[in-house]
Amino acid sequence: MASERTTKTPGPGKVEASGASVNSTPGEPPRRRSAPNRGVTADRERKEEAVIAMYRHRGKSSFRALRIVAKEMGISIQQLTSLLQSAFCDGMFTIDVNLEAERIEIAHLEQDVKARYGDKGLRTVTLVHADPLLREDLPPAERLRVRLEVTGAMARLLAPHLDALVENAAKEARAAERAGRQTEPFRIGVGPGRTLRVLADHVLHTPRSVRTSAVEIVPTLGYVGTLGGNDLEANMIAQDIAEAFGGLSDQIPCVALPRAEEASIVQQPHRVKEGLQKCRTCHVVITGIGAVGAVADNGGDLPLSKDPAESAKVSEAVHRNGGCVQIGYSVLDAAGKSVPTPYKTVGLGPEDLRDMVHAEGREVILIAGGDRRRFLPIKVALSAGLVTWLVSDTITAKFLVDEL
Repeated sequence: MASERTTKTPGPGKVEASGASVNSTPGEPPRRRSAPNRGVTADRERKEEAVIAMYRHRGKSSFRALRIVAKEMGISIQQLTSLLQSAFCDGMFTIDVNLEAERIEIAHLEQDVKARYGDKGLRTVTLVHADPLLREDLPPAERLRVRLEVTGAMARLLAPHLDALVENAAKEARAAERAGRQTEPFRIGVGPGRTLRVLADHVLHTPRSVRTSAVEIVPTLGYVGTLGGNDLEANMIAQDIAEAFGGLSDQIPCVALPRAEEASIVQQPHRVKEGLQKCRTCHVVITGIGAVGAVADNGGDLPLSKDPAESAKVSEAVHRNGGCVQIGYSVLDAAGKSVPTPYKTVGLGPEDLRDMVHAEGREVILIAGGDRRRFLPIKVALSAGLVTWLVSDTITAKFLVDEL
């Protein structure tokens, strides 16, 4: 004889096979189960117990695992979290951040600058501490000392990020090789000038974590010829950074600043077109910035022409048209609009940088600071949406958020 099957009525708190809660009286709609944390924060003694168990275990400062404390108190982790949050809001305990004041200031300024210019494409801000002396109009020798101190610190700060980019490029190249795929090298473009030279010297003369031919370093500008030395040219900076990382390098084999009427002729050779195409397809561009026509003393900005008289003439005309910023030898006014000059830049221009800012997976890194004459140019570049990543200093940052 087959045994009879019996059906038991689920007890309180159980769930029918259909998934319906049975926390209800027959004939009534199911009641929602009460939240386990509801009312737990009303018990002040319980909150004190949680605070002491978490942060003053056995009378000493502590920071214990939530799981262990919750188990000791016989409550869930969610209930413990609610108790601690309520205790903090009630002023039962405070949190003291014992970081150096300098580090706290840097963190606040990084957040403030990113918040101010985030809608323009700025995603990352990395700052070094700078002496308030930077705000003063210093003599050339002292200005050079301060600027080299700050730019050296910025180079040391940026180098590990470059290491990470190169390491990732090497990893992706190995994966592509295993899959039998051919890939283009990870391409980094670099501009000319003293700040980029400091960066190149740093990565060249310090150990690198990875060296790989999976990266290619290219100049973002042709040969300028007004920089006071070949080592300040973008193509030489590109070669040195490529050597540091064991990568490839290339150049734009033509003058960077032909007369406007000659520019189309200068850009005709195949190698020039190829160099321009490479810098326009960079994954990352690292650039400096300057004020237009500043005196080319030790640490000063770069002249617009090799001939001092011609440079002064061009600068005067540019200033009359509102030009105040020089980025890759393209001139902008305070509103970020291009200002015409008798020369046409052969290399990346502001529009190319702006396109990169809005392109997924591409970065424009502006490394600039250590000089009060760069305050306004940096602000213009950020406001014009030409930068995704700023590497600068705390005094410059205060200017950028109107704290100076």
